[in-house]
Amino acid sequence: MILQSLKFTSNGPPCYLDRFWRVRPIIQEWNDNMRKIFVPSWVCCLDESMSLWTNKWTCPGWMCVPRKPWPFGNEYHTLCCGITTIMYVIDLVEGKDRPQERAHLDSYRLYPPTVALLLRMCKRLYGLGRVIILDS
Repeated sequence: MILQSLKFTSNGPPCYLDRFWRVRPIIQEWNDNMRKIFVPSWVCCLDESMSLWTNKWTCPGWMCVPRKPWPFGNEYHTLCCGITTIMYVIDLVEGKDRPQERAHLDSYRLYPPTVALLLRMCKRLYGLGRVIILDS
């Protein structure tokens, strides 16, 4: 009974097909809350992570990334503090499931993908003299 009442958002679906409409608000709230309460150390690590999911028919944005310990599920870009290991920025990798109607919302769309990712994820660190470590 409790699970039937549990919801991630009180917003309704958009007028276009968006497989991620239910999780966008919780990701945004996480990022907003961490921006308010957490100050990262001088070294930060930007990497990707997988959220384990075994059924591709029930998982929007389901991916298979064979090099990961859990190769099936959703992929996220994460920014973590290198000293405390606290994750404080999350960005869902939407891939081919990203709605075309949301393309105009990305202010970094004119940059190459890696540059756009760095600018988007590290925006709160501009001018703070932090070191960002990326994977290879």
